[in-house]
Amino acid sequence: MPDTAMPSRAEVYQTNILAWKFMRDGQYQTAIALLEPLSTLLDTQELPLRIETWYSLAEALSQSGQHLQALKYCAMIIDLTQNPDQQARLADMNLHTIALTYGLLAECAFHLPHIPLDHALQMTENGLRWLADRQREDISGSLYYVKGYLLLEQRRLPEAEVALTKALAIALRNQKTALADTCKTALLMLQQLSSGSSLDRASLKNFLSERAEHKDSYRSTITQFITQEATALNQTFEGQLAAAYLTAQKAIQLAARIESPAFMLRAYQLISIIAQKDKNYQRALDNFNTFLQQFPEDASALYQRARLYRYLKQYQLALNDINQAIELDSQKADYFAERAETLLLLQRYQEALNDIQQALTLMPNNTDYLMQRREIYLAMKEPAKALQAIDQAIVLRPDRAHYYYRRSNMYRDMERYQEALADVQSALRLDPANSSYWILRSYIYSSQKYLREALADSQQAISLKPGYGFNYFVQSSHYIALGQLTLALESIDRALELEPGEYNFYVCKAVILKELRRYQEALKVINAALEDDPTNTNRLQHRALIYMEAQCLPEALRDQEAIIQREPAEHSHRIIRALITYRMGRFKLALEDLAWSQPTPSGFALYLHRALLYRYIEEYPLALEAIQQAQTLAPQEYIAYQVSSLLKRDQQRYQEALEDIEKAIQLHPYLDYNFLHQAQIYHTLSRYSEAHQAIEQALQLNQHDAWIYYTRATIYWSQGQPERAQQDIEQAIELANQDERPFEQSQCLIIFTLFANRITEALAHFQQFLDDCQSAYFLQDTLFLLRGFASLGLAKRTINIFCQRLKQQIKALHTQSNKA
Repeated sequence: MPDTAMPSRAEVYQTNILAWKFMRDGQYQTAIALLEPLSTLLDTQELPLRIETWYSLAEALSQSGQHLQALKYCAMIIDLTQNPDQQARLADMNLHTIALTYGLLAECAFHLPHIPLDHALQMTENGLRWLADRQREDISGSLYYVKGYLLLEQRRLPEAEVALTKALAIALRNQKTALADTCKTALLMLQQLSSGSSLDRASLKNFLSERAEHKDSYRSTITQFITQEATALNQTFEGQLAAAYLTAQKAIQLAARIESPAFMLRAYQLISIIAQKDKNYQRALDNFNTFLQQFPEDASALYQRARLYRYLKQYQLALNDINQAIELDSQKADYFAERAETLLLLQRYQEALNDIQQALTLMPNNTDYLMQRREIYLAMKEPAKALQAIDQAIVLRPDRAHYYYRRSNMYRDMERYQEALADVQSALRLDPANSSYWILRSYIYSSQKYLREALADSQQAISLKPGYGFNYFVQSSHYIALGQLTLALESIDRALELEPGEYNFYVCKAVILKELRRYQEALKVINAALEDDPTNTNRLQHRALIYMEAQCLPEALRDQEAIIQREPAEHSHRIIRALITYRMGRFKLALEDLAWSQPTPSGFALYLHRALLYRYIEEYPLALEAIQQAQTLAPQEYIAYQVSSLLKRDQQRYQEALEDIEKAIQLHPYLDYNFLHQAQIYHTLSRYSEAHQAIEQALQLNQHDAWIYYTRATIYWSQGQPERAQQDIEQAIELANQDERPFEQSQCLIIFTLFANRITEALAHFQQFLDDCQSAYFLQDTLFLLRGFASLGLAKRTINIFCQRLKQQIKALHTQSNKA
């Protein structure tokens, strides 16, 4: 094993198994060579693994005659168990090993001539007291046995008989047949000595040999059990569940031979793990029920069953079991932590907090419990205290990458992006192969508008975990932010290939198709997501927005009304209804939905849409007041400056409009509309070179928007280049014919055919638009467009006629709406 690598639990587990196999074959030095490097690398938090590894090493050293070295490792184990902070962390398996450690300690002392035999006997007494304090007489038989043969060596026959008889009674009571047989043999020897017969060296050698054989046989059975256990787990993780069940049954048979409840529990727990992987939760429960019928007061089994009940969301049954476990053993920190987890799920936050505090009292430096305390504080909406808990955990364990990752997420939620970035950088330094850390950094970069860097991080995550659909989903969201919708669609399609049942990916695809104006496809995708969960308000909201953008306004309003009925207190739903109703020309209803005040973030959307609505009814002072309030609430939102620029351009305040759109571009340099709007202002100011530069930027981001080509055509016309203008207008007409939004298609075709001096076609498109459109919003929007076109000096007479008819129809619709 590498000198600098921190071994995983699986590596420690497998190394111990291999070492015992070598010991069984008499290859003690090989076992020592395996275990010694491992013993120095073990994580200080992994107490159970340290005890098992040090004991394995002590056995190998003792068997090879290195008793002094073996004594050192035994003493290290005993020192650990004397620490009150550590005792609560000992597993049942460790208690058994510690009992053996006291015995091995005494044996090593027995073999060292400079240590008096009384000291060896004292070590057995210490071990017996330690087990008595924990009410674990059931595993003290082997220690009484060691004490008995040490007393035999001193010819203290009456005391030896008491110890050996006690060992035999414990062995018989706990059905430990092998130990019982060895005790009987030792008692026969004792009778031989008591009758005056001498115990020659050969007899003593045989006696000690029998004990060694018993211990070797016992450890051999444990090794076989661990091997079967590891095999069953590997089969489970590889999906070979039928084979795993068979292997686990062999482990149960071996556990019965070991004659230890701790090993029986491990065997039943193994069956439970396989059953849970098989989604056969009843079988998992049945296993624990069977074990608890034999050992009804086994606190560890009750704890395990409580965890399973919690997983199955049977919280009251989970509480019943964990309460009983705590009554049986109130010194186990894990039991309080488990109850805290269940109470957290039941939203009994103060009780959960009390339990996790008790767990931390028993184990003050356990960082897992500190992280659990963090979760409870987050649920209690006390982020400052949650942050203190994770800060403590990081101080204790600065080598745990996922702690930095979680704190980084917290900082990101608090919009403390620099601290979030610093923490995720720390996580990446510790574990650069974890794709989740790259994804988190990509989100942080995106929040700070570093969109290229965000995209690069999502691509790195994909290279590390190419079979994970979520990474492509994140990549797709970054492509959306960059305005690269075709690439975004490719990414989300790949995500769906990998995880076709993930309906959040369908929502993302629907959004992309909406932005591409492929509305029928978008509706098909979002409807598939709604079929999976018809009650999902978020998905219904997306369908309402698709209907709105597709100008299917009655359908959009129907969906939005259903959403408001489900969640009447959510103000953002009323903002979207206002968007729909003012597009329908029902301005009074829209204003009613926007007539309340709300702090950020809802307040930002409120004031933004108030500004847009006031623009359409040409109430510019109110519109500007609303957009200023939006900017105050969210000074980093580009769209507030975009709308402000639009309002000032309408009022011919071109320099101010230019300053606002430049600010919007700084905040979002990847949106084609910002550059298009900038080009239109430059054109109005006759700054043609800068207008062309802005148009080129827009085209780099989007080559499929008819208005970009139309705007460039108007610039060419103003520069006296009618041929180039004609080429662009033809391209604009072709793209407009592909638009799935009928009203916007009509708007485009009216303006573009007027520009191309195809007056007859323009009249036909205009009449069709008037016949179809019953929305004052779209009529007003067309009026804005025609006014802008009139500034070019083309088709003035026709435009005046169009504007008059639009005003008449808008007035009629307002009158009709007011009556309604």
